[in-house]
Amino acid sequence: MVQVIENLPRNLSVLDDIELRDARQDRDERMSILFRSWPSLSKLEMRELRKLSDERQRLARHVGIRRRLHALRAS
Repeated sequence: MVQVIENLPRNLSVLDDIELRDARQDRDERMSILFRSWPSLSKLEMRELRKLSDERQRLARHVGIRRRLHALRAS
C-alpha cells in the first residue's frame, strides 16, 4: 500500500510541532522504502525520491532555525 503524503505548505511556520514531526516521519518512512528498491527504481520513483529529499531538507532547515531562535530567546 502506498502512503499518500500531503504537500507541504509554502510557509512551514503554519505547522505546529506535531505536524512538523509527522511530516518528517512520513518522508523518512517513504524514502526508506524507496531506498530499499534503489537499483530498480522507475523514473517516477526517482522523481518522488528527489522531491521527498528536497522536502526533508527543507523541513530540517526550518526546524533548525526554530531551535536556534528558541535558544536565542531563552538566553
